[in-house]
Amino acid sequence: MEEQYWDTTLKYVDAFMIENAHSGCELEDYSLNPYTYDQYQETLIDYRSYFENVGLHAFAEYLEYYQEIRYISFVEFEARLLKSTQALLQYVYTLRRRMSVAVILRLAYPIEKSNLWVARLVYDRLRPILNGVDCNRRLSDAPPYSFLVDQVERILMIYPDDCIYSGTQFSNLIWSEQHFFESIRPLPEQVEYYALCPFISSQLPRNPQSIAPVNFGVYEPIERLSFDIQQLVSEQQTLADLVQFAEPDQVNQWMQILGDELSSYSLDTNFSFVYRQYRQGIIPEFVQRIQDFFVFKKETGNTLNVYFQHKLADRVSVITHTLVYGGAPGREFGSLVRNCPYDGDKEYFATDDFREEDERCPPSCYKYIGYTWRGIPLQNRDYRKPLADLLYR
Repeated sequence: MEEQYWDTTLKYVDAFMIENAHSGCELEDYSLNPYTYDQYQETLIDYRSYFENVGLHAFAEYLEYYQEIRYISFVEFEARLLKSTQALLQYVYTLRRRMSVAVILRLAYPIEKSNLWVARLVYDRLRPILNGVDCNRRLSDAPPYSFLVDQVERILMIYPDDCIYSGTQFSNLIWSEQHFFESIRPLPEQVEYYALCPFISSQLPRNPQSIAPVNFGVYEPIERLSFDIQQLVSEQQTLADLVQFAEPDQVNQWMQILGDELSSYSLDTNFSFVYRQYRQGIIPEFVQRIQDFFVFKKETGNTLNVYFQHKLADRVSVITHTLVYGGAPGREFGSLVRNCPYDGDKEYFATDDFREEDERCPPSCYKYIGYTWRGIPLQNRDYRKPLADLLYR
């Protein structure tokens, strides 16, 4: 009975994949706009040079990280995904030479999320190694796991995705799944979690204690901004706090520029410096540059300097604001993305994080795929549910 359950999951998912084999993303040219991107880079280079000259090296390093945006085209993404998939296949074949292994493709998120889209791209390659597919929201909705624990030496859970940014969502899922498996008492190391993901934040695999043991396979690490630099530029509240970065002669130069005590210049909640007095109503360039830097820091939010052609991720993951508006210290040029002219309400969307997908440019292409099941197009409500709710109803 339990073995038949897993065969049935494959039967239904096979049918869904075949029916939707020709449904895919309509990818426009959403590469970086060379004109606005050049302006963006030139501005960051100018500010970097200025901060180096006045001794604010941490500020310069912060800008250096964001000067180059890591653009990942769909062609590159697909090639990397296929490479990661091939490595997974080889791993399974090698593992099965020395033990019995049940391989389960895990699709836990709603249909509109990227993990189903990624699985569709490689399903024909994965199919020969699969023993079943779990597309329920929770593992407890698929009771036959206890059957697998008794039948095989290893249960390999495969989690497809396009990119793991901070790892928060992925970590929470793995914690939940591990808790479930502990309830059915598998042998030590009998369950293995495998992330089929071609791009992963470099900090996640370096911290194996942050989540259950995960095999990340073959992937390209997406380097994050150094935590030390994040911390240094986040601790500054007054210009006096900046003195630690500078040489004595530079501090004297600052004093000559400002004509006042450094401690009288504080950073307010709107990222503007408040002064005890102005010199003829003119803000010194030194202060203006620092103010521009902190505005840019707020817009980037210490997130990744990466941009995928197939989607605009949210602001907790990548530099969404910068990509949309072409924001750089003291300037904005318009979107850094081709074919994405943006004329919306900046203040509204800057705070509301572009939550409405139809307002994002580029949109996440996989959220607009016109799936069908048994010849009937999916409704909007279907996309917010896991695939199991569609297939087994």
